[in-house]
Amino acid sequence: MCVTLPHMSIGSRVVLTVTFQKVDNAPDTKTCAQGHYESLQNTNCTVEKFHKIILLKNVFDFGLSRCVNLVHIEGVRGFYHGTLLLHVIPDMSHEERQLLDDAMICTYGVKGITHDNASLEQPKHPGRYKEMPILGDLYEILAASPETKRLANILNRLVNGSARSFNQQTNVALDNKYIVLDISELTGDLLTVGMFVALDFVWDKAKENRTAEKAIFVDECWQLIGASSNRQAAESVLELAKTIRGYGGSLVCATQDLNDFFALDDGKYGKGIINNSKTKILLNLEEEEAQRVQGVLHLSEAELMEITHFERGSALISTNNNNIAVEIKCSQMEKELITTDRRELAELAQRAAPKQHPC
Repeated sequence: MCVTLPHMSIGSRVVLTVTFQKVDNAPDTKTCAQGHYESLQNTNCTVEKFHKIILLKNVFDFGLSRCVNLVHIEGVRGFYHGTLLLHVIPDMSHEERQLLDDAMICTYGVKGITHDNASLEQPKHPGRYKEMPILGDLYEILAASPETKRLANILNRLVNGSARSFNQQTNVALDNKYIVLDISELTGDLLTVGMFVALDFVWDKAKENRTAEKAIFVDECWQLIGASSNRQAAESVLELAKTIRGYGGSLVCATQDLNDFFALDDGKYGKGIINNSKTKILLNLEEEEAQRVQGVLHLSEAELMEITHFERGSALISTNNNNIAVEIKCSQMEKELITTDRRELAELAQRAAPKQHPC
């Protein structure tokens, strides 16, 4: 089942990415782990059939950062393939693409890695991979040739500039049951790049085993298919929506900005995702957004009026050409995990703070 959530008021949740750096000061992880252990046991029963639960956030979420067994990770880092570099250098010519491809092959060759998969392993330690190159290794190859000097100058931002945190090796084990990937520190074009890298990698993971059930959550989807994105990223999301069923998976897309959701190529990608989604859930929408959705989902005037007057927790579910209004209720634990209310967050922080005993 593929689900699209065109309007949602929680922080971003998505998947996985290529290389990471661990943040050791995840707030109050141990405290929450003790406090919510029994409740999370029930949650574990629900998600046990999934191989892994991975959340990618571009908005810091205090509640989810306090879950049990979380590895809190900041940023998206590492050595990326040519498709990603097309996002960093969108005006790359065909000749430069070929030169970049040659440079990447050379970069891996310096590490002793060739097109032969066997070359990935260390000869003295079978089953253990060789050290992978990072962006700085590619930068050195590009900078050494006059033909690729322009590419090196642009890439320099990610190697020696303000975004040099991308130029590091992974130091986080990704075999935990629960993983939180925090990309809230990425802004502007780097946020789109980070989200694309995450989505690209998790899609590769999803295709590894057709028999395993999996779900990919893409929140703030407009950042990948909206006017500020590009066709390569948008095409990858649309491909995911069209083909994930064949790999035993589900896709959940969520967005708060429907204007951007339909902005790129006259809404080609937004409409494509909705048309390939079996179930759509609409929360409260502004009148302009509701009118746009009305044509796509063929809503009646009464349903249009209804979704513009929804209170928080009310929604319209559209599936199999049937529409029904529902009221969504959450447990206290779920509310604490997803709330963005300032007062409730302050109460949670106060409750999690260690109590000081008088001497």
